[in-house]
Parts: sequence; structure tokens; C-alpha cells
Amino acid sequence: MIKDETSAPESLEALARRGSPGAWEALASRNATVALALLIARQPEHREKFGELLNAELTNGQRDFDHAVYAAWLADVREVAPALERLATSSATDAEGSSNPARQHLPRWVLTLWREPDAAARAKALLAFAFNDIFDPQRMPEAWKRMEAQFTESWRTLDGRQRADVRALLDWCSGDGQRRILEITPGGKAASMLGRLRGLLAR
Repeated sequence: MIKDETSAPESLEALARRGSPGAWEALASRNATVALALLIARQPEHREKFGELLNAELTNGQRDFDHAVYAAWLADVREVAPALERLATSSATDAEGSSNPARQHLPRWVLTLWREPDAAARAKALLAFAFNDIFDPQRMPEAWKRMEAQFTESWRTLDGRQRADVRALLDWCSGDGQRRILEITPGGKAASMLGRLRGLLAR
């Protein structure tokens, strides 16, 4: 199945979760970056090679690099930050894909999560980041658990005013911001994620 170019990503991720001998070679030959991010949690001896693979993918000039960016965040491979900087928009108001190489918001988002010193701003960035498909707990429980742990770490340090500010973001997602959320997450999944995120705030 792994050798079949039409294999679904779920098949590759299932192999990574098994952590079988030879899994690294099989997945690396497919450039299955998200699956490899799951694998190195079980086989950390491949971490350096994984960083090199990610860096090569992020600097090869291809426009479709989302999976590599997600994988960098999922495995916390901060060594690729310089490559992400070259691909990142400078602000939320920048037009994506308007430069060469094409710059995107996703790399900027990951850099913000890594570098934002303010806990309240980091918590809000994590909540917004969670509306991407990779955070569906049924689809990718590892991504959800990582986001949940990072959010909880920030949330515990916030005072009442800061927590109210974070709650206001989710209120906006339910109201005026709903159209933007639906651009990246289908309606049913968006509503489900909103409920899970509100559950985090209740802790």
C-alpha cells in the first residue's frame, strides 16, 4: 500500500503510528511529511534527518508546502524557522501568493506560535489555528493533543481580563467571523471544533 502512489494519507499515518522497523525508509520515499512527524515521536533517532527533509521541501520552490509546515509544527522542528520566514507573509493583511516565492499565511502562523511572548496572544493564535482540518481529533488526535496542551499551558497563566479577551475571540468566531471560519473549515466541522474549544476554556 505504501508503494502505491494513490494510497490515502491515512494509510501512511497508520504505518507511522505503528512505528514498525523500516517505516522511516518507506515514508521518506513518499515525502509523507505529516506521517513522518508522527513517526519521529516513536523513533526520535530520525529527527535530524527529518529536519533536513523538511528544510529541503520548504526550499524547493514548490507552491504546495502546507503539509511540510504542519509537520514542522507537529514535531516542533524549529530548525526550519529560516525557511518558514522566507515563505511567510509579513502580516494578516498581506495578499497570499503575491510574491515570488509565493508567500502564505500558514508559515507566519507557525512562526507566531513558536515566538509569541504574550500568553494571551499565543492562546488566541492557537484557537484560530485549530480550525484547520489537521486538528480534527478523529482525523489527527496527535495534532489536537499538542494544540490542547499548548493552549492549556498558556491559559493557566492568564488573569480574568485576559481570559475574557480570549473568550471574545470564540464569540466572534460564532458571529461576525463565521464566514471566514467557514472558508477553511466546513460548517459541521467548524461547529464541532467551536464546541471543543469552548470546552478548553471551561477548564
